[in-house]
Amino acid sequence: MSYHKSSYPGRRVSHLPSRYVDIPGLQLQLDYLLLDDVIESFQLVRDAATRGANVGVDEYPDEESFRERLDLSEAFALKDENDGKLKGLILVHPFLMSRTLPIYLARIFVFYSAELDRRGAFPHILELSQQLTTAIGLSYSAWVMLVFRKCEATVLELRRQKFHVVAYLPLGGELADVGPCETLVLYKEMAGADPVEWSLEDRTAMAREVVDPSAVNASRFPDIPSLPVAHTLRDGTRARLRVMRPDESEAVYSLFLEAARAGRGYSVDETLTLDAFTDWFLLDHYNIVWEEADSHRMIAFSSIGDEPCKRSSKAVGCDSTVVLLPEYYNRGIGGELVDVMESLAVQFGYTAISSDTPIVNHRMCDLIAKRGYSIVGVLPNCINMAGHGIVDLLCSYKKLKDAKPFVPRDGAGSPTGSKL
Repeated sequence: MSYHKSSYPGRRVSHLPSRYVDIPGLQLQLDYLLLDDVIESFQLVRDAATRGANVGVDEYPDEESFRERLDLSEAFALKDENDGKLKGLILVHPFLMSRTLPIYLARIFVFYSAELDRRGAFPHILELSQQLTTAIGLSYSAWVMLVFRKCEATVLELRRQKFHVVAYLPLGGELADVGPCETLVLYKEMAGADPVEWSLEDRTAMAREVVDPSAVNASRFPDIPSLPVAHTLRDGTRARLRVMRPDESEAVYSLFLEAARAGRGYSVDETLTLDAFTDWFLLDHYNIVWEEADSHRMIAFSSIGDEPCKRSSKAVGCDSTVVLLPEYYNRGIGGELVDVMESLAVQFGYTAISSDTPIVNHRMCDLIAKRGYSIVGVLPNCINMAGHGIVDLLCSYKKLKDAKPFVPRDGAGSPTGSKL
């Protein structure tokens, strides 16, 4: 039985591009990864991590973390035709920084043995991975691959095969014999790609079943004793900041949809169901809401979680989400919401924060630039903005060593005596 557990509506390749792959001095057989091969494939990946072959030393610290990657992927095995031993592994799954459905960017992973490394097999396997992605079909129109900056030979081969560096992620991981290392995002459009249209049923299948909605505030985050806290926003609104309750998922989702339909930083089809929203934005995150002090009407929602492209089990960087009720836009309060998220990130032990912003959201792009974020790249065709269509995402990054605690204030602008 092949390994395909993902809820992602993948399409089994009925005819693989080639059943055999010729490597100098060796012939490999290509097929779907079998369930029986998972343990052997995990060992292959761990060996690659030990060699520093574009796998972080603790990117997959245990078999469970590796299976989580497989659960998202179409997985293909390369085996020695003579003895049947696993020599290589190709994974293809949606690029998780893409913020629209269907997802147009396919992230590819290539793992191979030390023997294949010595035989110079990477160019052949990279070409094969692109053929497999095209054969899978679905919505894919471009490839993405993440490579540690110090893996120069891998980067050069990707460039030779017409991949381009589009982003530089300081929140990389740790490479064997190198230590902490940045990650490059390389991108290549598929020539003549004809994306398959998805039905609504297929698109909503992206969401995993939400078994326990009480998990919307991950227990791994410590309690913040100062919450709830009162604060007067810069526009004079008396607000209250508090932890989101588990029964508020639907209200928060409604707020998100209002912002998305108004073209306010989020995709109109980023999440199509409450379950999908809960899965992508709430689970494994710390979630807070802002409400009007008198009416208790929710005016903003924020969440914080691990950086989506982390390559280490020890997350040092975080990603944050800020959703504001459209009528509160252009009131000069966005900076306060960002300040709160940075203050919380420091308390949770993160040392840096990342942000991805639609390139047409000029006010937000200006705001993060003023607050010391550095632009590290642009991801093409990642989000479907109301009124604009598919646009690029601006990636930015900020170290948090100088972040100061957020100090709530009263209507006169004076500190209330508490801090976050």
